[in-house]
Amino acid sequence: MSSSCNCPVTQPGPTLASTCGGSAFMLFMGLLEVFIRSQCDIEDPCGRPANRALPDKEYDFIVVGGGTAGSVVASRLSEVPQWKVLLIEAGGDEPTGTQVPSMFLNFLGSSIDWGYNTEPEEMACLSSPERKCNWPRGKVRSGFRTTGSLGHKLAEVVWFSTDSC
Repeated sequence: MSSSCNCPVTQPGPTLASTCGGSAFMLFMGLLEVFIRSQCDIEDPCGRPANRALPDKEYDFIVVGGGTAGSVVASRLSEVPQWKVLLIEAGGDEPTGTQVPSMFLNFLGSSIDWGYNTEPEEMACLSSPERKCNWPRGKVRSGFRTTGSLGHKLAEVVWFSTDSC
């Protein structure tokens, strides 16, 4: 599906409608996603950093994980001009719906969630099967911020907008 921000890039990841049950919810979520995509200041798929087709053969530092912490570490390391820094992320770009913090529950257990659980807890997660808590971790660029309710996105914006990667 193309974006309405004059950008031919297709949208990554699961849609909001695909994460909800029931036809009424699917219709509402589909309309909400179209609205979000039409707001180019919220969703700009052409403004996202592109993956490098041919990475360099050598780097001074390799940072694994493009979540908030990994992005900050890579950004700080790249402030030294003579250092070459590679940031590796297992997933792709975050889906449109993750731009709205209150929609994070829709993506738990989806293809962008690693699906981690805690060990059984005696006094926590009492309503969960086997008393295990969900431990959401995003398998996308921005990491936990996409599946963890509300996080600050500035670190990823600063890092991914530099020419250092």
